[in-house]
Amino acid sequence: MGCCGGKCENVLFRNAKNGDFVQSAWGKSRAPYIAFRGFFTLFLVVFLIWHLYDSFSRDTLYFTKADNWGYLLLVIYFIWALVLACVDYWQKQSSTEVIRLPKVEDLEGRLPWYFQVQWLLFNVSLTVAFFVLFVYNGLVIKGTSSVQDVAVHILNAVVALLDVLVCGIHVRLLHVVYPMCFGLFYVIFALIYWGAGGKDAEGNPYVYSIIDFRSETLYRLIPSGVSGDPGLAAGVCTGLIFLAVPLAHGFLYLLYRLRTHVAHIFVDICLYTSLQWLGTQIPFLVYRLTVASFCLGFLMWLLAKYAATENYFFYATYYGFYILTAYFLCSAVVTCVGLFRALSSVQPTDTDRDQETAHQSNAEQGNVTTQNNLRWFHQVQWLLMNMAFSPAIIITIGFTGFLSDGQYNFKDLTTHILNTALVFVDVLVCGVPVRVLHAVYPVMFGFAYIVLYAVSWAATGTVVYWFLDFSKPALSSAAVLGFVLVALPLFHLLFYGLYLLRCRLLMWLSGGKTPATGTNPARAAPV
Repeated sequence: MGCCGGKCENVLFRNAKNGDFVQSAWGKSRAPYIAFRGFFTLFLVVFLIWHLYDSFSRDTLYFTKADNWGYLLLVIYFIWALVLACVDYWQKQSSTEVIRLPKVEDLEGRLPWYFQVQWLLFNVSLTVAFFVLFVYNGLVIKGTSSVQDVAVHILNAVVALLDVLVCGIHVRLLHVVYPMCFGLFYVIFALIYWGAGGKDAEGNPYVYSIIDFRSETLYRLIPSGVSGDPGLAAGVCTGLIFLAVPLAHGFLYLLYRLRTHVAHIFVDICLYTSLQWLGTQIPFLVYRLTVASFCLGFLMWLLAKYAATENYFFYATYYGFYILTAYFLCSAVVTCVGLFRALSSVQPTDTDRDQETAHQSNAEQGNVTTQNNLRWFHQVQWLLMNMAFSPAIIITIGFTGFLSDGQYNFKDLTTHILNTALVFVDVLVCGVPVRVLHAVYPVMFGFAYIVLYAVSWAATGTVVYWFLDFSKPALSSAAVLGFVLVALPLFHLLFYGLYLLRCRLLMWLSGGKTPATGTNPARAAPV
C-alpha cells in the first residue's frame, strides 16, 4: 500500500490500518511509542514558545518565513499524533467508555477523519522539513548559525527522520501533491504580501531575496530601491515547487521503504525464534548504533580539524565529549552482543526466570549489587555513564551561561548543547539505573581533569578558563571546590531525578507493571 502502484485513488487517504497511526512500525508495544511522541512533542513546543518570544521581541516578522511555517506544521503534526496515540492507549487500557475515538464505518477502505488529518500533516510537515534542510543549507545559509537557525532548519529534519523511521504511517508517492500545494500556497502568500507593500525585517520589499518579484517597470514607477528579477523569482518558485519538493518527498519515501524492509526482516526473525519481545529492542539497537556512529564520526572530524590548534587538550569540553563517546560506543557494543546472544539462544529456563525474579526483588528493595549477574562490560558501561552525564550538563550550562558570545558553529553546538540533549534522551530511554552514591565517579573525573589542567598550567602557564588561573589561588581554589564538590554532585542528583521520572513514567504508561515481567519498573536492566 506504500507505493502509488499507478492507481490514482492512492492520492487519497485510504487503504491503511488504523493501528499504523497510533503505534510503532517495530512492534505493538505502545508505551515506548507514546514516550517517544511525548518527548519530541515537548521539545518542539518548548522551542516554539522560545522562538516566538525571541522573534517578536526582535520584530523579525516570524509568520512571513516559509521555514517557520514548516516548523509550525511539524509542531501541529506531533501534537495531533500524540493526542491520538494517548487516546487510543487509554481506550485500550480502560474498560469504560470515558474516552473513545469516534467510530467510523470502514467504507471502501476509508479511514476515520482524524487519521486522515494525521496522514495529511505527516506528509506535508515531514516533506517540508527535509525540503527546508536541503534548500537552507544549499542556498540560504551564510557563515555561522544561531541556535534558532539550527533548530528550525536542521533539528526539525532530524526529528522528522526519527519519526518516519519509528512510526507506522505509510508514505505514498502520489501524496507529493499535498506538500506541493503547501508550497504553492506559500508562493501566493509571498506574492500578495509583496503586492501589499510588505517588507522583510531589514526593510527590503521581499521575504527572500531569491524571490524578488519587482520588475523594471515597477522600478521606474517607484524609484526607491533596486529592481528585482521577476523572471528569476518565477523560475525559482517553479523549481522549488515542481522539483525540490518532489525530491524531498522522494527522500521521505526512500526512508519509508528502508524502514519497511528492515522492520519486516526483524519481525520475521522474532517470529521464527519465538522472541516477540525483540520487537521493542530493535529500535533501541538502531538508536544506540546511530548515536554511537554520530559521536565517533564527529570526534574523528574534531580531532582532524582542531587537535593541532593551540590549547586544544586544555579544554574540559573535549574530555567530556571523549567520555560521552566512549559510553555510547560501549553501550552500542553491549547492546549488539546482548541482542546477538538472544537471537542465538533458546528460551529462558525456569532457573533463569528464578534468578531474574530474585534480581527484580532485590532491585525493588534497593539491594542490587554488582554480583547480580553483572558482567565486567556492564560495569564499564555503568561507570562511563555516571562519569559522562553530569559533566555534560555542567559543560552546557557553563558554556551557554558564562562563556558563550551568542554565536555557535557546528562544533560548539555539538560539544556544548547537543551533548546534553543526547544525555537527556539516553537517561529517559535506556534501562541503566542511577544510584546517588555513584556521584563519586563524576567527582573523580572532575579531580582528574583538575590535576591534568594544573600540571599543564605549571608546565606552560596557559590559562583557558579565567576562573582556573592558578596565579590567583583564592579564585581558582574556590572554582575547583565549587566545580568538583558542589556542582558535580548536584547535577548527579538531577541525573538521579531524571531516572526516577523515567521509572514513574514507565509505571504510569504500563499501569503499574512492566509489560514484560509484571514487576515494578524501577527495576532497570543494565544493558
